[in-house]
Amino acid sequence: MNITRRTGITRRRRITVEVERLVLGGTATPVSWCSECGTGAPMVSAEQAATLRGVPVRAIRRWANSRRIHFTFDGAGALVVCVRSLLSDE
Repeated sequence: MNITRRTGITRRRRITVEVERLVLGGTATPVSWCSECGTGAPMVSAEQAATLRGVPVRAIRRWANSRRIHFTFDGAGALVVCVRSLLSDE
């Protein structure tokens, strides 16, 4: 006689995966050196930063001027913003 007992034990596993990749407009955002963070960080244009935070580009420029967010300029002279500082400011 084969008797099977159910013990009522349920096993659950939680797997957490942290992803350090930001995709805007279908392309991966390049990681550059942020001298303020002292580490590599995704850098985005002022327009992309404004989209991420839901504010006008003018606000991003104001925040950069007041050093509220980390920024630098690319080879063409355009403002690029550190995403880490942009999102940690929320």
